[in-house]
Amino acid sequence: MKNKIRITAVFLAALTAAGMVSCSKKGGKNDGTSQPVSVTTAAPAPVTSDAGTRNDTEADGLEITPHIVWEQYTEGDDQLILYSANCPVLSGNPEWNLKKINAALEEYCRDYAKISDIDRVSAKEDYDNLGDRFESYEKSTDYTCYVKDGILSLKYDSYESTGGADDLWVTTALCFDLKTGERIDLAAFLGKDADYAKQYAASAFSLLIKTAPDNYFDNAEAALPELIDGYCFYLNETGLVLFLNSCTIAPDAFGQQTVTVAYANLPT
Repeated sequence: MKNKIRITAVFLAALTAAGMVSCSKKGGKNDGTSQPVSVTTAAPAPVTSDAGTRNDTEADGLEITPHIVWEQYTEGDDQLILYSANCPVLSGNPEWNLKKINAALEEYCRDYAKISDIDRVSAKEDYDNLGDRFESYEKSTDYTCYVKDGILSLKYDSYESTGGADDLWVTTALCFDLKTGERIDLAAFLGKDADYAKQYAASAFSLLIKTAPDNYFDNAEAALPELIDGYCFYLNETGLVLFLNSCTIAPDAFGQQTVTVAYANLPT
């Protein structure tokens, strides 16, 4: 069924209310920008839920003003595409380089919500061919945050429905050193070099595969060095979480694959 523009406000309000941030929050604001076809703006209301987790000692003084970055593509009164990202704006401790982190998060969210020319063409073809059976292309991403020993971890979970046979759920993680504002990779978090970090993650997933080999692709273990990058991790209250998205080493039915290492068991 074709989607009218009037559903956009309802969709964004629902997405905003469902946002998952966990540190202190201040009210958001609407920047009010608008264009005839494509729109990029902040959400009209702040996130109100508190579903994430945090380390209270480290997170004290960190405040988040949430807003949603989004783009929309329309034809007449019909919405063809709506992409959105929950983009936190951090403030608080003056010893932290939050300006640099905010710039990185803004860039990530705007890149995520950007509608490509390919997507416009594909959505328009589906719209013309499917008529009333057309469903708007949609992508949305939301986060949970956690702070541990001066490291800010943001785990972004994304839902994507862009005309394919199956919807997609994808996780992306961004971890930052609060003092420097730099994004850190697994090697930096472990205090080791890149080769060590890659082998560390590969060994963890290799052990996971061995627990139930029939659940994984035949070449999963051999492919691990090529599949693991330096950013396949986030932090939570339990420990370091290594992750590989669905269909990376196992069929979609088995979902995302994760290995959690308690902080006490991390290499020294």
